[in-house]
Amino acid sequence: MTSSGPHISIVLPGIRKDRWLQVYESILASTSRSFELVIGSPYSLPADLEGLDNVKHVKDWGSPVRASCIASTFCEGSLITWTADDAVFLPGALDKNIDFFEECYVDARTIVVSKYFEGEGASAKPLQHDDYFKICGSPCTNVSSANIDWWLFNVAIMERSYFEKLGGWDCKYEGTFMSHTDLAMRAQADGAQAIMSRVPLLDCGHMPGRSGDHAPIHDAQTLHDEPLFRKTYESSDSISSIIDRDNWRQSPAIWTRRFGRVEI
Repeated sequence: MTSSGPHISIVLPGIRKDRWLQVYESILASTSRSFELVIGSPYSLPADLEGLDNVKHVKDWGSPVRASCIASTFCEGSLITWTADDAVFLPGALDKNIDFFEECYVDARTIVVSKYFEGEGASAKPLQHDDYFKICGSPCTNVSSANIDWWLFNVAIMERSYFEKLGGWDCKYEGTFMSHTDLAMRAQADGAQAIMSRVPLLDCGHMPGRSGDHAPIHDAQTLHDEPLFRKTYESSDSISSIIDRDNWRQSPAIWTRRFGRVEI
């Protein structure tokens, strides 16, 4: 693991710019290592983040997956992870998870996955059992070609070079959940050793169904991404682990579910 850049790059596809400073400050409280926060969004940086050497901003009106993919091409860290703008990093947790990654490290295919707290406005959020974080543990991702022991990659830390070798995320999906699961399928089919950390990394909000500003994500997942995922992985036991790193170029430049037909 060698890089002239920061220790870890953190990719954030974002629309809630009022929360970005909180995300950044939570990272400062979560790690003493060098990091960069790389934000893909149609919206400009808030003033508090402008001019910071470890914050990058990439303007894009595409889906969250497309924005993530484009943002990832600007990453320079030895390691890469990802988050959402309704999530904050837990104090000290990023350091502990990177420590665990380094303890477990065998080769470039070593990946650490982490649990997270989830719920909107809950004072005491439960930490779900292990099966909740496995591909076969959810009815929307439980497909025949998934190994029962394979983990979801909702929250994961991996070498950036290996992430890039796999081709990153697949922009045929619109929402990040299914694209992260697709990456999990491809990586673990490639022989990656994914290991669950016992230190939760994030505290995440959650808007159920089509509530709040969640409707485009809900519709994308239920109407498009889940059927596409099942079609991809139920129809064949053969998984193509590597995809085109520049696949985002074939995805729509404007995500009309959320942004309609804006002029760019």
